[in-house]
Amino acid sequence: MATEQCTGFLVVSSSTIDCIKASVGGALVLLALQICAADAVFASEHSAGIPAAPPDHYTTYLAQAEQVSPADVSDLAAAVRDGDAEAAVVLAFYYSELGGASSNEVLATNWYRAAASLGHAYAQSMLGYRTTTGIGTQPDPEEGFYWTLQGALEGDAGAQLNAAGALYYGEGVEQDIEASLGWYEKAARQGHSEAQYALAGHYWNRPGDEAEDLEQALEWWLRCAERGHPVCQRNLGIVYDTGHVIVEQDGAEAVKWYERAVASGDAIAANGLGWFYYHGNTVAQDTVKACELYRVAADGGSEIAMRRLAECYREGKGVEQDLDAALDWYRLAANHGDDEALNFMGWAHQVGELVEQDDVRATHYYRSAAEQGYADAQNSLGVLYRTGRGVERDDEKAIYWYRKAAEQGLGVAQDNLGWLLLVGEGVAQDLEAGRRWIRKAAEQGNANAQNNMGIIFEEGRGVDVDHAAAAEWYLAAAEQGHGPAQTNIAAKYRAGEGVAASVEQAIHWYEQAIDSGEVRALIELGDLYRDDDAGVKDIGKTIDLWERAIDLGDHTAMTRLAVLYDRGHDVPVDLRKAFSLFQRAAEDGDPLHLMNLAIAYQEGYGGQVDAGKAAELYLQAGRAGSNSALHNLGHLYWEKMGEQRDLVQAYAWLKYTADIDNDLDTGCVSRVKAMLSDEQLQAAEELARTFPGLLSE
Repeated sequence: MATEQCTGFLVVSSSTIDCIKASVGGALVLLALQICAADAVFASEHSAGIPAAPPDHYTTYLAQAEQVSPADVSDLAAAVRDGDAEAAVVLAFYYSELGGASSNEVLATNWYRAAASLGHAYAQSMLGYRTTTGIGTQPDPEEGFYWTLQGALEGDAGAQLNAAGALYYGEGVEQDIEASLGWYEKAARQGHSEAQYALAGHYWNRPGDEAEDLEQALEWWLRCAERGHPVCQRNLGIVYDTGHVIVEQDGAEAVKWYERAVASGDAIAANGLGWFYYHGNTVAQDTVKACELYRVAADGGSEIAMRRLAECYREGKGVEQDLDAALDWYRLAANHGDDEALNFMGWAHQVGELVEQDDVRATHYYRSAAEQGYADAQNSLGVLYRTGRGVERDDEKAIYWYRKAAEQGLGVAQDNLGWLLLVGEGVAQDLEAGRRWIRKAAEQGNANAQNNMGIIFEEGRGVDVDHAAAAEWYLAAAEQGHGPAQTNIAAKYRAGEGVAASVEQAIHWYEQAIDSGEVRALIELGDLYRDDDAGVKDIGKTIDLWERAIDLGDHTAMTRLAVLYDRGHDVPVDLRKAFSLFQRAAEDGDPLHLMNLAIAYQEGYGGQVDAGKAAELYLQAGRAGSNSALHNLGHLYWEKMGEQRDLVQAYAWLKYTADIDNDLDTGCVSRVKAMLSDEQLQAAEELARTFPGLLSE
């Protein structure tokens, strides 16, 4: 014979409960009830909160419980024995809701069990929740499911909501999404706002993005929003704010619902409303109010609002500028996982904004945002790996992160990835793939990619040379203010390549490029004003432009102007000025600049010939990769050393460089060889064999 389990003052047979446990695992809940000869079930609370009773029920029971004295408990218990379920619920509230000396969750659960056994729907819902979660009893989700479904079938909206949640998540019962939808709708149609909210979410998130589902979601959000549900009001604000396939973007509607959500106590909605006031969209701009709203949302846990409040303090809009406060809010937003805040903190550490410059910390923040899928951070992390800042240089990782961002459609990453593929840096060269990625970025309007497309067509990188196409891409980028492209299209107009030749257009675009900070444009426009055939010759403008470039530290301009004074082209020869400019230009270690300075020492531009210094500079230029400088070194030993003339050194260098580049041998090798004895020739050949090691030092 089955044993009996105490439920306060009533009993439910353990065989009935065992039957329930054996049956509720199936999807057909009503069949389980028939098998167990019962007429109710349970649905565990899907949001891990206490199930919502209708507000008037809760208020009524709480008010009654507050009137109960210890002496009244026995009378209420007697009423329960006589079948009064309401008395049992009051006793459950007495032991669970008042606190103090009367608090006893075990007794509260027992009294809910008594009321539930008498068919009280709200008690069944509460007992289901408490049994599932283990409040005042051992947790038992399957038994909990039984009691909640009992309440749901009795028509309790809260129990119906909880039954839906249990079926949706498979808590205490086998998961059944469609069955859960039915219970959500039953509760929703009774006006239960939480059920309406859950039902709307179900329709909104159902795979397929079908218009019918989305319309259902919107309808239920409207219903629960009208009942004052703050999250439903916020969601409507978001939908109208961003627009959707079934709703046109509508700022006025968005503001209306955001305002209602904020009035209903939803802090997160204050973030959306703040954006409208900050930007003066739909409403009169009020940055003070915007920042106040951001603060409300930030205090409510919105990481987006934290970041926006940081921007208020950083820019001094709506609040007094406070960079320390800005940094605090950026950090807080980043710590909460806001990808834009993480990316900003990476940038701030990279450039030294608000914080000390620190590439290692920049890498940390960029990586956190990148791993969350934030494309800008993925690209920035790629840049750090490409340049070896904050991390060991790793082209493979750079390409990995560029590709991640590129695949999300970020133009700058597409351009970065495409260029590396195009030139074969850190990856096998793939002209077609490189060009494809760069074109994707260019077609999005990325100016640097448009300029790179111009280079591809101008240089014929995997395509036929096409100056017209190159000019078209250069012009597209130039019109966006891209300095290098402005310089490139200016050169096209000057040369008449791909466009009709036009000195006026060339000057226009060079001047635009100069305004964009392009030093190369200063040099090339200076060249244009030196051109006898351009019709605008003005050597004064040339010198002025090159001196401006020199003031910016450009070594090419130093060399150009030095050559002008060296050779006396349209200006009086001034070797001392030329020598000074050659010295400055050579400071960058460029082999051509070093060779020019060597010539200046060799010829005595500084007022005195210094063949030893010239030899030193030729060798330095050779080590930097200039074979011509080493050939000049051979000539120096042959013709310019005076009493220190050294034909062995001369022949060794002349022969060594001519073997590398035959064009350098104009007969000098044989002429010097003819001057050598057999012993000297052998010494020169042995000396030449040491040059590779010497040049690699």
